[in-house]
Amino acid sequence: MGVSVSTPTYDADVETIGRLCAWTDAHLAAIGVHVTALPHETLQGSQLDSVVRGEPEWTVTELAETLAQVGDLGAVAGLSLRRGGGIVPTRIASSPTRSTSFHRRRAISSPNGARPAEGT
Repeated sequence: MGVSVSTPTYDADVETIGRLCAWTDAHLAAIGVHVTALPHETLQGSQLDSVVRGEPEWTVTELAETLAQVGDLGAVAGLSLRRGGGIVPTRIASSPTRSTSFHRRRAISSPNGARPAEGT
């Protein structure tokens, strides 16, 4: 089960997570800028099982597939998770959109031949 956690609503989000834990034994994962910036602190201060660091699209898909197959969550890139009484980060997730964005920009051009700026 996934929840979005933000800095302005952090206290309410943690309270909601606690209520969800009382209601289900499902794996609880969080996404958002707050958990990306403070993954260790977020896990310490909540009942979450894991947090997704960075862009969630690929990591959440891999997390769901790994949970469905009862696989090793330590192999899912882009997570911080509880393991062996501690909190451990997995490897950094690579972003397929980052690797293809340059090629997409090159393929886009306007009628006057201008292309999007390199940084966008």
